[in-house]
Amino acid sequence: MRAPRQPPPGASSRGANGAQRQESASEAAPRRPSKQRALLPGEDDWRRRHPGAPHIKNEGAATRPDAAWAPTLEAGACHVWSVPLEQPAHVQAALAAHLSEEEKQHMQALRRPELRSRYAVAHGALRVLLGRYLGVAPQLCRYATGPRGKPMLAGAYPAMAVDDAPAPGARTCPGSESTLHFNMSHAGTQALIAVARGVEVGVDIEQRRDMDDMAGVARTILSHADLDLWLALPEAQRVQAFYAIWTRKEAVSKAAGTGLYMDFPGLSVEFRPGRPAAVRRIEAAFGKPGEWLLAELDCAPGYSAALAARTPALRVSRHTARMGEDGTADVDADADAAASSDPAPPV
Repeated sequence: MRAPRQPPPGASSRGANGAQRQESASEAAPRRPSKQRALLPGEDDWRRRHPGAPHIKNEGAATRPDAAWAPTLEAGACHVWSVPLEQPAHVQAALAAHLSEEEKQHMQALRRPELRSRYAVAHGALRVLLGRYLGVAPQLCRYATGPRGKPMLAGAYPAMAVDDAPAPGARTCPGSESTLHFNMSHAGTQALIAVARGVEVGVDIEQRRDMDDMAGVARTILSHADLDLWLALPEAQRVQAFYAIWTRKEAVSKAAGTGLYMDFPGLSVEFRPGRPAAVRRIEAAFGKPGEWLLAELDCAPGYSAALAARTPALRVSRHTARMGEDGTADVDADADAAASSDPAPPV
């Protein structure tokens, strides 16, 4: 039985659409980094090796790749970025300028102004972050899609030659030329972007809301045994448990590259309160449950989120992307928390 094609109310957007390469990108003037700004992963080491190098706004690194640093991301590591989507109008406009023509058309097709602005921030921030890792301007990040529509990077980039070995036991989607993998999800005013090297990842965030027929939706995504477990929960716990189920299954399906084409009733995840997130049963085509990492992600109140990867161990660290106040779409970062490969505690 297939999972429903339509997500529940409040379900998030599924990530970047395919993008066409733009021919040029403007280079902004350098500025001194704010004393209050936390360093991105790898920046401290880069600055020690390149004393006096400027901090480049807007990542004009396509023409000066030696003047911009890239976050350090080793094989088997994953950075999960939180992106607040409520931004001033000038920041929204700066981020929208990074989008491809196809992305801009998709944004303009959204009916409500707040959906258009949140789309611009989420997809623009994704390009800024990927540009940091790849050593190119945000406009020059090029996407392709997998067999089931999952976005992936296309082509070769300056920063890809460093430590591109896949993680031990990791599986990647066919068709990608890059070992840098990413996934994005956004809902309400929050977005999450996962970036990993050498392993496919899936991330999902949902804003929890009451539903008129939550039990009916649960029957379409749960096996009979899991449905009985969910119905046995106290009524006060069912909403949070439902969204734990949804985000965890969605994260696994995105990491597998199938999206909503996965057999959701055939995929069983741990969702009972007090128990760590885990894959309990999955189709044989996607390996064994023990080959998967599944983790609950801490997020804003009223939201549920999860991260999945087909690897038994993944070093995960959390970061917050903060847009530049001057509207240049510069990214500052604070390291929120770090996690070992143990998926038990929320990350």
